[in-house]
Amino acid sequence: MKKILFCIFLLPLFSLGQSGLHLQFMPDAPAGQFFQPALLADMEMTALRLSGAGSLWLNSSTVTYESLLGITNYLTDDFKQNLIADLDADNRFQVAYNYGEMLNFRTGKLRWGISWRNRWATNGGFDNPLTMGLVLRGNAPYAGQTIADQGVYMRSFRAWELGLSAAFSIKEKFKIGIRPKVLFGQRYTAMEKLDYSLFTAANGTRLEVNGTYDAFFNKESVRAFDQMGLGVDVGVIYDISEKWRIQLSAVDLGHINWQVERFQGDLDFEYEGINLLELLGPDPESPNFFITDTLRTLLLPDSSHESYRMGLPSQFSLAVSRKLGEKGKMMLSAHLAPGAVAPQYELPLVNLAYHHQFTSWLMLGINAYGGGPDQYGLGAVAMLQFVKKDEYVVNIFGSMDNALGVLIPARGQGSGLNVGASIGF
Repeated sequence: MKKILFCIFLLPLFSLGQSGLHLQFMPDAPAGQFFQPALLADMEMTALRLSGAGSLWLNSSTVTYESLLGITNYLTDDFKQNLIADLDADNRFQVAYNYGEMLNFRTGKLRWGISWRNRWATNGGFDNPLTMGLVLRGNAPYAGQTIADQGVYMRSFRAWELGLSAAFSIKEKFKIGIRPKVLFGQRYTAMEKLDYSLFTAANGTRLEVNGTYDAFFNKESVRAFDQMGLGVDVGVIYDISEKWRIQLSAVDLGHINWQVERFQGDLDFEYEGINLLELLGPDPESPNFFITDTLRTLLLPDSSHESYRMGLPSQFSLAVSRKLGEKGKMMLSAHLAPGAVAPQYELPLVNLAYHHQFTSWLMLGINAYGGGPDQYGLGAVAMLQFVKKDEYVVNIFGSMDNALGVLIPARGQGSGLNVGASIGF
């Protein structure tokens, strides 16, 4: 038993906001390999290590926690007004969940890993805050106005992946990790494009709607093996000296193919009321015949069945760390996620973290970041580790990548919590 090490990680309860800003610097947390595959080469293990990890996170680019505190079991008009007032241009919302399992083993000097992960992510956005106003309040409060938005979108995908990783060291300076993987799609739903312009007459007797839309719906009857994709995760760590380290990673490079029903069309009609008597028996000579035909076109648009290729939610990271004395470590990192699905942020997220090993069994750390989808945040991490040589290892850790929403609700747009534990024999 002394040559076989089993580690079982309890699932993190949930994590809101940014994900993995501490884990990618913690070799003893196997979940960090999903962000930096080269960490497998740093992991202390004799033969085998089994792990599991999961997370759930969400964020908003505009909505603060203070505006959500008054929610009861129904939406009050005051809440609706406060939420709309909290929004500005270019609103983005994201939520994602994933659970993964990993079996790491060592043969000679090489470290190998087999990983499985179930993933779900949703992101959406709009440019005009009054788009949310239409959803929450309808168009009556905007009579006499024209509301337009060309930035409405929504995407949701579920998939699971199976990967085989390998990590090795070159002259103790370079550590390289690579994980090719195959993905099996479960569901994809998207409103890739919705541009609209809505005018409501002041007296409420006339509506004018113009716009275009492009939507995808994945049928539930389609098997996961009919929707496959390929991807790869790559990571490099270079120890410049005993104190300085630089690392790079690129994860989720690849694509997945979906079998979808695609709906495309134009919104272009004017409504001035309907004569119900004529509507019951529409006559081609009746002025309402055009209206009923337009409504039929909107409700039953033309569609096509096709294969749609979607890029994976790629993430790129660059980090530099420096040991401070025997117990401290400072880390500066930059992250970019330019893909179409969550996590998505076109501007880099820059994170500064500090970890301190107070005793042989206690590590504490803090972090602060700017950029990314929710703009800025503060967080912390703690890890307890108990080791009895050649007998057992116990790890318990918790991290909050962003706690600003808890500390200052009027400022925070996300909050984070990761909790996990491991035990080895």
